[in-house]
Amino acid sequence: MRCDYHVHTNFSMDSNTPILDQLKRAAKLGLEEICFTDHSEHNTPEHSMFFSLDIPAYKKAFSELPDLGVRVRWGAEFGIPCDEELSRDHVERVRAAGFDFIIASAHIVDGEDPYYPEFYVGRTNAQVNALYVEALAEYLRRLPPEFFSAVGHVDYGCKFNPDKAAVMRYSHCPDALDDLFRYVIENGKCIEINTSMYRKLGKEIPGLDWLTRYRELGGEYVTFGSDAHVIPHIAYRFDDAAALAKAAGIRYYATYQGMQPAMHRI
Repeated sequence: MRCDYHVHTNFSMDSNTPILDQLKRAAKLGLEEICFTDHSEHNTPEHSMFFSLDIPAYKKAFSELPDLGVRVRWGAEFGIPCDEELSRDHVERVRAAGFDFIIASAHIVDGEDPYYPEFYVGRTNAQVNALYVEALAEYLRRLPPEFFSAVGHVDYGCKFNPDKAAVMRYSHCPDALDDLFRYVIENGKCIEINTSMYRKLGKEIPGLDWLTRYRELGGEYVTFGSDAHVIPHIAYRFDDAAALAKAAGIRYYATYQGMQPAMHRI
């Protein structure tokens, strides 16, 4: 498995890394394929995040990349707005671009930003994870299923938790996770195994319990993404991620072209 399907560049508001530098790193690592997935965030200022991806400039930079022996796909990470009407408007802006792959993610929960420590005050780790997954499942239903490819970082609710040992367990929110997984599976989509959590936790590789449940409910494939914003993080611990997927009974990962998945055995 030599494909990274969650990579950011300086077209995202939280990365300063040129797109060519990320591609060079992918080539040096011997990746077969990379998908750039820069942020498109249209929450209102009241909901604390607004970033209008410059799609024409992004597409131009993509078209000018040299051939370094790595297949390049053009994608985006779509931050689902908290506001339902704004979500519909955002969908139409991004849909017209003709991406190969779109990650549907939630970065704001009911106007609160899990990036900041205040989000966790007065909430246990389990409460935070339940709150996040419930919101993600609700927001996801605002998107036309054909609009997105995969659901990003299901365990985002613990990524920035000040408790450095915080992880998501299936037992924290079993009903919410089942609801999310069933919706994803019934609509022919998948979830992402996002290895950015591994950078926080060191040796521990979380997620076997909820990935196993995803498989039990009928989830047959995933995508793998490093969520890299800087060069050293591309394809971070992908061998561990692949081993985790296999341990959960997941046999395939997907790559995309023109929003159409191709399956590859792990």
